[in-house]
Amino acid sequence: MEKIQVFDARMLYGRPYLGAEPELTLAETMRDAEAERAVVVHREMGWLPPCRTMPMVAERTAKTEGAYGLYLLLPTQPGEMPPVEELAKTFKRDKIAGFYLYQESFNVPYHPTMFRDEFTACEKLSIPIFYHRDGKNSFEYLAEIMERHPKLKVVLSVNEEWPNARKIYPLMKAYPGISLCLSEHVWMGAIEDLVEKFGSKRLLYSSSYPARYPGGTVMMVAAANITQEDKQNIFYKNMEALIGGIACDSL
Repeated sequence: MEKIQVFDARMLYGRPYLGAEPELTLAETMRDAEAERAVVVHREMGWLPPCRTMPMVAERTAKTEGAYGLYLLLPTQPGEMPPVEELAKTFKRDKIAGFYLYQESFNVPYHPTMFRDEFTACEKLSIPIFYHRDGKNSFEYLAEIMERHPKLKVVLSVNEEWPNARKIYPLMKAYPGISLCLSEHVWMGAIEDLVEKFGSKRLLYSSSYPARYPGGTVMMVAAANITQEDKQNIFYKNMEALIGGIACDSL
């Protein structure tokens, strides 16, 4: 059986808070997840400031074929990180896929005003914002962001299974800039239903490995009653398009 090509939109790597260094390299972890290419969420972003995590992410991606990193997004005015426009100039060189929004760990209030300049720049440059919600949390914050920045590209992942469609479907209908990671959407018929309602170009293969088993999402998409073109969009073409659409060459 021919191996399915995937571009993983969400894979986890790195050291949890004050934890030990990973036993495997990033390249070994990607092989375990059977991902030729992957956007990697580095766990250190949740407890180290950008000045520490940005060099770490750039170094790891430089050593690892097929790996793409994310930079933590914090307000730039205090000087903890350079302006978005400056950082974007390095994205292609350092294989950066966008920014990771993890404001709660750094005591930044849940209000889009806190990131007005940053979201405006990301909207202008088509830089994706990767946003993850755990548990049964609501999406008022994300909805308010999209109301103010309707052209913003958001890669949404949710650590919650059925019935999260009750809140995700209206959100996706209202805001076309949202693309959905699929590693947590394992109910029967989910892929067919999502493709029918929103089209395959807004769905992204993701594993959330090692927190989840990657084979589940692969099987779910491969077995779905959708076209081969839809499956290719989900498995790798949509992630290629998101990264390829970043306007760093114009800076």
